[in-house]
Amino acid sequence: GRDSVIVYPPVDVKKFLFKKFGDFYLSAGRLDKIKRVDLIVKAFQKMPDKKLVVASGGPELENIKVLARGFKNITVLGWTSDEKLRELMGSCRATLYMSENEDFGMTPVESMACGKPCIATDFGGMKETIVHKKTGLLIPGTVDDIINAVQWFTLERCKAMKTACQKQAKKFSEEEHVKGMKRILEKFKRKS
Repeated sequence: GRDSVIVYPPVDVKKFLFKKFGDFYLSAGRLDKIKRVDLIVKAFQKMPDKKLVVASGGPELENIKVLARGFKNITVLGWTSDEKLRELMGSCRATLYMSENEDFGMTPVESMACGKPCIATDFGGMKETIVHKKTGLLIPGTVDDIINAVQWFTLERCKAMKTACQKQAKKFSEEEHVKGMKRILEKFKRKS
C-alpha cells in the first residue's frame, strides 16, 4: 500500500562499445540452472549453420561443455576476462539471455550498450529493459522459441536495431542511477 520509486541498478555502459556485427551469437549469462543456458545450447545444436559462443562459467559449466561436445558451431569458453567479454559482446551478431525470474539482468543492457539486440525471456526485468522488436525479442524461452528468434534476426534486422539499442542502454547508465538516487533524496528532504 505504499508508493515506490524505481531506481535501476547502475550499468557501466560506457565500457561496452560496438565493434562490428560478427557471425556469432553470444551467451554471457552465468552458467546456473536458473539462467537456462542449456536451452540455448540445445537450440544451436539444431542450427549447425549458426554459431554460438558461451562466455561465462558457474556451477553448470561442465554440463554445458558436455552438451556442446561434438557441435562445431558451439564454443564454450568458460569465464573470460572483462576485456575479452567486452570484445565478444562488441563483435557478436546478437546476445541470448534465457534467465527466469530475473529482477533486472545486466547482460542484456551491456549487450544493448554495444548496439547488439538481445533475445531474452519475457519475464521480470527483461520486460523493462528490452523493447520487443526494437532492441531485441522477448520470448517464452523454449528451444523452438530460441530457434525462431535466431532465424528472425537477420543481419539487416540487427543493424537496424543498433541505434535504438544504444539509446535504450543509456537509460540504465551509472549517470541515470545517480540522478534517480538524487531525486529520491531530494523528495525525502522535502518531506522531512
